[in-house]
Amino acid sequence: MSDINAKSDDMRGVSTRDGVLRLLGGPGEKEISGEELALRLGVSRNAVWKAVKALQAQGYNIQSLRGRGYRLVEDSNILSRALVERRLDEWSGNDPAVKGILPRIIVLDTVDSTNNYCKALPETDLPVVVASDEQTAGRGRRGKSFSSPKGYGLYFSFAFRPEFSMEDSMNVTAVAASVARQVLADLSGKPVEIKWVNDLYLHGKKIAGILTEGVAGLEEQGFERIVVGIGINCFSHPLPPELRDIAGALWDDEPADTAHDADRANGPSRPEGESSFARNDLLARLSLELTRAFCGRDRLDARRWLDDYREHCFITGREVLVEAAGRQPYSALVTGVDDDFALVVEPLEGPDAGTEKHLTSGQVSLKL
Repeated sequence: MSDINAKSDDMRGVSTRDGVLRLLGGPGEKEISGEELALRLGVSRNAVWKAVKALQAQGYNIQSLRGRGYRLVEDSNILSRALVERRLDEWSGNDPAVKGILPRIIVLDTVDSTNNYCKALPETDLPVVVASDEQTAGRGRRGKSFSSPKGYGLYFSFAFRPEFSMEDSMNVTAVAASVARQVLADLSGKPVEIKWVNDLYLHGKKIAGILTEGVAGLEEQGFERIVVGIGINCFSHPLPPELRDIAGALWDDEPADTAHDADRANGPSRPEGESSFARNDLLARLSLELTRAFCGRDRLDARRWLDDYREHCFITGREVLVEAAGRQPYSALVTGVDDDFALVVEPLEGPDAGTEKHLTSGQVSLKL
């Protein structure tokens, strides 16, 4: 017979609120009685009731059905460690490639930068995913700022200890871009594309960016950890005039997070007609696939992602402006992506016109 005062193994150390969320699961699942929740969490029914009330006050749409129990009616799109962990456990199943190495999940309300937060964590916390509802100092490549307003996007970093060479580490950004593109396309059903080397586009507008940083170890001949930061514009939000024709969002509707704006307290939980989308699902799927790509049994098999990257790099065949260190910007035609994810271009002007160049760094922008 179960001991009513003992928590089930998978709930040890979990708060009552998080435990209730994990057990209720996702929208559409069967209701669970207060008695069963109390038994499985090892708490009183009154503690369950208080936890449900607190979650409802946060914005979670939990129904109380007389004589039947509680049910999570819809995902409010509030970032929740409990719901991310639930999905991560479900989707990883018994996959031997990630067994025992799933990342720790940390969800914050606000932070300067999830990359900075990851770099400050002890090595024993790796691998780890740190997500925040808002970044006050989000960054992109080359020191550019990345707008990360509260409730409108998914801003997170995946930090891990690399078990591959420094040379292979140079492919991390490109592989992460391909992984993220595939996840976004699968979950949204939309034609997400890659702009070399680290941006994701939808219908000609940037919807996501990636910033990869390495932390050198004092004793290692390489990186002690690698931090992959990904910022995704999930929902449209007001943009300054200079970005309106450049930046887009995965969904054009208002954000679904009802907890941050009293005026939207009775609004939809997610964009109309897109019932399958939730930021928690997106974070869980990305966390799982990044773990498979960088920490799993086939860690950093870059060749596996090369064809996908080439197929979805939409600037191939387009004219671009290349900005590279040590020389003036120049126009070039993109002819492809080589086996090391370098961009292959043919300059259209200057002394190198007509020759083939392989870019491993720098910035390219489409010429209109």
